[in-house]
Amino acid sequence: MGSWIRGFAINTGICTSVRAELWVVITGLELAWFFGFRKIILEFDFLVAVGLLLKQSVKADANFALVNRARDALSRD
Repeated sequence: MGSWIRGFAINTGICTSVRAELWVVITGLELAWFFGFRKIILEFDFLVAVGLLLKQSVKADANFALVNRARDALSRD
């Protein structure tokens, strides 16, 4: 029974779909935090990005920094 609250658009430049999806996760979570939302439901269905966020280690991945930033945003209290 949720309702639309806010939306956003970002320019990621030329990048892979994985990188774009990670930027969406990071930006969305950071905006939610900024506007005071602490209980949100994050839904996205790009399994490659989901897999990167759930793996224990992605040090060899080109998106290592973005994955860590997304994990930090996900772990906020």
